[in-house]
Amino acid sequence: MKKSIMTKVALFMAFIMMLTTGCASKKEETKSGKDTLTVVISQDPDGFDPNANTNFAPHQVKSQIYETLVRLDENNEVQPCLAESWEYEDDQTLIFKLRKGVKFHNGEELKASDVIFSYKRAFDDKTAGYINLTNMDIDKCEAVDDYTVKIVTKGPYSMQLNLLENPLVSIFSQKAYEESGGDFSEPVGTGPYKLKEYFPGDRVELSAFEDYWGKDEPKIKNLVFRVITESASRAIAAETGEADIVYDIASTDIERLEKAEKVDMVREISANTRYVSINTETKPYDEPKVREALKYAIDRPSAVKVAWGDFGKVANGLVNDGIAGASENLSEYFVERDVEKAKALLKEAGYPDGFKTSILCSNADQESMSFCEAIQSQLAEVGITLEIKAEEPTAWVEDSLGGRGELSIYGFTASTGEAGKILIRFLSDANEFGMYHWNSPEFDGIMAKALQTIDDDERNKLFDEAQKMVMEAGIAIPIWQKELAIATSKNVEGFRCSVAYESHILKDVSFK
Repeated sequence: MKKSIMTKVALFMAFIMMLTTGCASKKEETKSGKDTLTVVISQDPDGFDPNANTNFAPHQVKSQIYETLVRLDENNEVQPCLAESWEYEDDQTLIFKLRKGVKFHNGEELKASDVIFSYKRAFDDKTAGYINLTNMDIDKCEAVDDYTVKIVTKGPYSMQLNLLENPLVSIFSQKAYEESGGDFSEPVGTGPYKLKEYFPGDRVELSAFEDYWGKDEPKIKNLVFRVITESASRAIAAETGEADIVYDIASTDIERLEKAEKVDMVREISANTRYVSINTETKPYDEPKVREALKYAIDRPSAVKVAWGDFGKVANGLVNDGIAGASENLSEYFVERDVEKAKALLKEAGYPDGFKTSILCSNADQESMSFCEAIQSQLAEVGITLEIKAEEPTAWVEDSLGGRGELSIYGFTASTGEAGKILIRFLSDANEFGMYHWNSPEFDGIMAKALQTIDDDERNKLFDEAQKMVMEAGIAIPIWQKELAIATSKNVEGFRCSVAYESHILKDVSFK
């Protein structure tokens, strides 16, 4: 009888322990098995056309959906992606071998014809991605077979391989494009994530692509991008744990977040340089002396200090330090502020009483708006009345590139890891021509020669000459070398910052 009672007690206690252990295991499993990564971005993607929009934030989303033939690693070395290998057949012919078995989100296998179709669409429609393909002899580019792509350039072109890393020339499904009539509202790429649902202005929900070609990737099942345009609110989302990763932390919030217990800060100088860009088609900026007067009227270091503090660096050239081919000494083109000199130049140009003008900037970029406010008071001292037009990001990009502004705060990124990627933006046939309306056959000639020069040292000498020509023309005043500041939760691991186009790939991110 006693044995029976003891046995029952033992069984009961074992049952209770099993329940307790089970509950604990279940709790631990839930904690370690978090299946949604929440990322905050500063701008709505405004659609999913891979060839559209030169701003960074849209591609932070789209680069999870689409992929390119190659990628750059942290050392700016080209690595395989959709192409597993490549070789130069001659100085102007690149042969890519595609990975076999790569699937699009619609279940179709990636073929060479999809690659050629993607490039031709970007090229023919003169999309934002066009600038990466301008030196292709597009009619000679072909799908040799299902897994072999031939890219032919108009003569030797040193940057073409690296340019194919840019997310603006990502590969999409030809079949899906044709069936939808070119509608990207349901994007079909090969990326680790596919679109689940899109709430414009609020969030983008992605889910892991089950047939993704990468082994054991992505590591997290669901990916949500929240759109928070206001910088202080982004910082709060990081501090309170509302988000796992927060991009574009403002300079004013960095110090506080670096002390936050649950936050790790990732900081790195990017490949992006900001400028005051000048539209020479608009009066009075068609007059070189007026452009020179601006340089003397603006105190760059103090305005940068007001806007960004010690975050990033005051620009000392068109191209950031550390980028191959960046000019080592452009000091003669950077002058100290001289109000009387600026007034004298304006008088010589026929504007003794100054003039009224405006500058475009993004309303999602508090620092740029602060910079504009700082130079607004500086320009007033020489008689220039500056109106600040802070626009929604997509409108700001379109108006700046479309030449609908007189001045604009804009930046270019050396996403290929060399100066040429920035310098091609100043070519007469570049997408950005509308921003500057600067046509220099001499500059175009130097750049054509540089881009056909295979020898690195010789090419960089030509890039140096080209940079001096842009500075001499005074069409862009370099102001700031951008620094990236990203807040991650301490339970996040595997995040790698991409300085090239800031399109950080999240397939390797996981929770500790």
